[in-house]
Amino acid sequence: MSHILDFSDHAALFQEQTGGKGVNLSRLFQAGFPVPPGFCVTADAYRCFMAADGLTERIVELVAELCYDDPDALDRQTAAIRQFIVAAPMPAEISTQIATAYAGLGDGAFVAVRSSGTAEDLADASFAGQHDTYLDVVGAEEVIDAVRRCWASLWTTRATGYRKHHDFDHAAVAIAVVVQKMVTSEVSGVMFTGNPLTTATDETVINATWGLGEALVQGIITPDQFVVQVPQYTVVEELLGAKESRIVRDRSQGRGVIEQDVPAQERARASLNSRQIVDLARLGQTVQEYYGGYPQDIEWAIEGGTLYLLQSRPVTGVDFTWDADVDRGHLQAAAVDTVWTRAYADAIMTGSPGALQYACRTPQFSNRHMRRMWEIFGFPDLAEMRAFKYWKGQWYFNVDTERLPIERLVPPALRPMFLDFIPPTMHEQVLNAPFDKATLARALMRWHMLDPDTTPGQFPRTFEAWRARTDYEGKTTEELRTLNDEELVSYCQHITALEGEWGDCIFLPYFFTLRFAMAGLAWMLSTWYDGADPMATFATLVAGATRRTDTQRENSELLELVTMIRRSPALSKALQENEDRAFFEHCHTFLEGRHFLEHYDRWIANWGFRGQADRDFLHPRRADDPTLDYRAFKLMLNADADHDPQAAERALARQREETFQQVITNVATKPDGQFKVEILKAVLPLCHEYLIIRDNERCRPTDVLMYAWKRGFDEIGRRLFERGMIEDPRDHNCLSEIELYQFFRGLEERPDLLKVKIAARRRHIDAALRKEADPPKYLIRNRAVDLDHPRAEGQDGVYVGTATSPGTYTGIARVVRDHSEMGRVRPGEVLVTHSTDPGWNPVFTVIKAVVVETGGMLSHASCLAREIGFPAVYLPEAMKLIEDGATITVDGNTGSVIVGDEGASGLPPAPDAHSPTLVEVGGSA
Repeated sequence: MSHILDFSDHAALFQEQTGGKGVNLSRLFQAGFPVPPGFCVTADAYRCFMAADGLTERIVELVAELCYDDPDALDRQTAAIRQFIVAAPMPAEISTQIATAYAGLGDGAFVAVRSSGTAEDLADASFAGQHDTYLDVVGAEEVIDAVRRCWASLWTTRATGYRKHHDFDHAAVAIAVVVQKMVTSEVSGVMFTGNPLTTATDETVINATWGLGEALVQGIITPDQFVVQVPQYTVVEELLGAKESRIVRDRSQGRGVIEQDVPAQERARASLNSRQIVDLARLGQTVQEYYGGYPQDIEWAIEGGTLYLLQSRPVTGVDFTWDADVDRGHLQAAAVDTVWTRAYADAIMTGSPGALQYACRTPQFSNRHMRRMWEIFGFPDLAEMRAFKYWKGQWYFNVDTERLPIERLVPPALRPMFLDFIPPTMHEQVLNAPFDKATLARALMRWHMLDPDTTPGQFPRTFEAWRARTDYEGKTTEELRTLNDEELVSYCQHITALEGEWGDCIFLPYFFTLRFAMAGLAWMLSTWYDGADPMATFATLVAGATRRTDTQRENSELLELVTMIRRSPALSKALQENEDRAFFEHCHTFLEGRHFLEHYDRWIANWGFRGQADRDFLHPRRADDPTLDYRAFKLMLNADADHDPQAAERALARQREETFQQVITNVATKPDGQFKVEILKAVLPLCHEYLIIRDNERCRPTDVLMYAWKRGFDEIGRRLFERGMIEDPRDHNCLSEIELYQFFRGLEERPDLLKVKIAARRRHIDAALRKEADPPKYLIRNRAVDLDHPRAEGQDGVYVGTATSPGTYTGIARVVRDHSEMGRVRPGEVLVTHSTDPGWNPVFTVIKAVVVETGGMLSHASCLAREIGFPAVYLPEAMKLIEDGATITVDGNTGSVIVGDEGASGLPPAPDAHSPTLVEVGGSA
């Protein structure tokens, strides 16, 4: 019976015989990697050794007596087991085979003898480092003795305790031994092909030291550390360690190793040059690709300028999500020290967590819309700047793509109104940056010459022409099911192109016209108007809408359906007795119900693409899931039946007009007053026109187009699920667009890795959906950084945020984590949540104020609060600061939120609600 397997033997590729280390070395050796030659003493050899002379029976008796709760006793007991093994004679057939194999490595070869556990590097337990290693062993007898000691190391205190902790059966675990020709390392170390600290899979981390790598592995020195960004192979971090000592061959004995001090000049010198660093990183990527793309923990050494691979195993215990793969669609690069902020995405994208949504939309922003805008303005450097980053289910925005345009295009007087997405620590820099009027003039001239259809005067007509189109409505679900796979991919790509075309149309007007008009109006009031509280006056002037918006129409028609239910005892009874879909199904059984469904179906035909918690493809629309409207019906039935939204709109319009008359009367008395009045008369309607456009575009074309997009991707997900390729039909949302198409077309070469990516990303997406995630506001190189000043906070429960809609209201705070908890809100309460989107519209018909954690003057919550006419405040960490049920005062004029001394203890507790996961977000079945 052979107890030896050479690295070149096919049988060495089975872990039950050669252990994790032996299998990996054999695979790498056979694949042609620069692995020093060697052989494995099999696990069966250990079993044969243990079976000889009754050794197994004696050790079983000792194992039964182990005292795991007494460290000293456990040390003594395991030492006794090891002594039995070391003292036992090795069967001749095993020792002879070891001696023969050793001779094959060369006369007097120095070898490393390493334990190779058969349970090593399992997915949930890494045995690496639990067993012994012997270096620079020379001579057959010494090798045989080292093998025996490796067998004994299966019974060290740490290995025995490790097996106990991880529920491994002592009797079932065997050990193999690797004997490998030594590399006389000048430099050696460890390399991770994914960054274990930041979990970035596009970074390789190299630790290096002088001499043998054992000094590093044992933690007795501080190594040099190099971080390389791949696939660019750029060294982005270089930290020189102390490298206090090194382990080298004991030349006095001619065998074994010793530790020696490193001279000061060598400590101060990098152990690797730039070429060696890049060569190592390239080797790491090649090894990673060989192992199916999974990040590897690699041991390496350099002797005589030659790089050797000593070991590779999967990295364990790191939450890799392969976020860099989600970002593969970006054409531009980002600087290493880029500051990434979550603020923009929280305000504009309302925290959409899906990888697919991100991968579809942000490359359009970076590669197309923003590039086009900066090229029009004449800023080629900004056109080459990547704007977005995906990190664990969160969208991050490049601060420089906001900071630099402000410094170049915004006059200093207006800059305070443009700081929403700039970290507070950068405010002074932005406010004081030099301004060149000629730069702004050139940019505006280029805009009017190169893209006149999106300029302030022309864009409203361009927008209405877009709304009149029907090509972005897409195919129905039934039509999509008739397409073959390639036609379905083409459909999705066509909608992507339409979204890109629409984004080109809206981006400049939103980025420039609306923001400049609002900031300009605020500046005019603060400079020209000397009446009471110019900023509160500004908020009043931009509140409401000068004509009905799509949101107002949608809510008005929804209220008509609610009124039908309220006025019908039969419908009211059906709503109370039947939950979610059951209500709509029950309506088919009686006359009034069928009449109601006729009206409801017409409403769905007009507004079925709405109702979602946000724009992410993850979320159902009301056409998919009527339970969204069931919750809205129940919520609105609790509101005041006499409340007339249109009357409230008229009252808001009267207040706005009266306030504007006061303003122009005041300003007219100032120097150049009439000229200033004419400017105000031009700018205020422009603000309202673009605020209405912003509301309406969210409906058509944006939400209609997004729903057409979602239907196509959902059909891909359905087919992947039916074919058994994913575990849930919504798992496709965990893949980037590139990954999804490749997988769907059957071109994915590593489907197992793709499933690992899905599972890893799903964990973070679920956490984001449940609002359990607490992602950092700012990142630099995937590390959280604090760039905010301490939160403005007064005494006695007074918190100061940012006012975004005027008015003052005192009421009960209802802290709502996500859209699924909408039913907890009662009429007259204050909504406190992270952010809102059109799916929250029904809640705004019953609340009297809103406090959100993210967003600015143009966020959904702010715009809708101003339209309806109640206060809104943006307060970071509001859900942590304000207790559910507390009495609070929201001051939309000053931005303060005051938590009262008395809570709402007299009220019954708000009903609990279930928070969704990726699997559950589809709604009730």
